[in-house]
Amino acid sequence: MKRTSSRTAGPAATSGPAYVVDDQTAITVVDGNVEVVSAGHWKQLK
Repeated sequence: MKRTSSRTAGPAATSGPAYVVDDQTAITVVDGNVEVVSAGHWKQLK
């Protein structure tokens, strides 16, 4: 069995907005337009 490092990676770089969502939230992207469909909680990170 191959061992892997237990170190956690740092934050990932994104080229666009990032979202934090719960299990009752979905994000749709159609032709580059983002829509949040939610019955729960979500937040856009900047």
